[in-house]
Amino acid sequence: MRIIFALLLLWVGVPAIAQTAVLLRADTLRAEPFNDAAPMAQVAAGDAVRLLERKGTWSQVDASGKKGWLRALNLRPEGTTGLKREGVLALETGRQAQGGVSVPLAIRGAPIPRIPGIAARLLQDIYESRDKPRGVALAARRAADGTLALDVQSPRTGYAYVFMAGNAGDTLQCLFPNSDQPDNDVVAGKLLRLPAGGWRVGPDGPGRLLAVVTDSPLDLVIEGKQAEGPLFKLLVTAENRSALAAALSGGSGYGAALQ
Repeated sequence: MRIIFALLLLWVGVPAIAQTAVLLRADTLRAEPFNDAAPMAQVAAGDAVRLLERKGTWSQVDASGKKGWLRALNLRPEGTTGLKREGVLALETGRQAQGGVSVPLAIRGAPIPRIPGIAARLLQDIYESRDKPRGVALAARRAADGTLALDVQSPRTGYAYVFMAGNAGDTLQCLFPNSDQPDNDVVAGKLLRLPAGGWRVGPDGPGRLLAVVTDSPLDLVIEGKQAEGPLFKLLVTAENRSALAAALSGGSGYGAALQ
């Protein structure tokens, strides 16, 4: 009993360690979790901050003694490793195209492998676990220059996310929201048209698309994510597949559409 009591004292006496995160890209520290809130400071890519609170798509942080809010999609938990670049997603995104940043993607024109890659299977998993009566719709329209425009529609107001994975391979991208178009509110029955804000969905490279609409914002401070142009990408493994399925959908009660 004395030994157990001593161990309990030792455990209680150890201070809690706050989680830290690294900036994937430069961002503005703001006084409140809003786009138009007063700017407090600029935080550079690679800087470490201490996470204090999460509110929707924003995280309150301590950045070198200054407390403010940063967008969660620009944060990655500290100490996580990078991604290998191979397959269709190894194509350089973030390159400059006329009118903005071009992200490679094609819905048609390439056969889908009989055994899709683990990232494509993850998107399928999320889709199959959706709340079927919620009837989310996703449509792709090709422009004259080959780039794609995406329409997302939901019968319920919420928050929209669009993910892409190559038909083969183990990496996926979060197309939306992103640093060029961060606001992802969707209104019931109203088309959300993408892209906007200077980025494009280019024609090169086969891919699968998944749109997810949730009632509450997802926590986008996800272990292992890496910046890729205005987007972020994730490595999918057998070990993290279930955790990513929950992180990218909220776990339950969401609508989804797969292309």
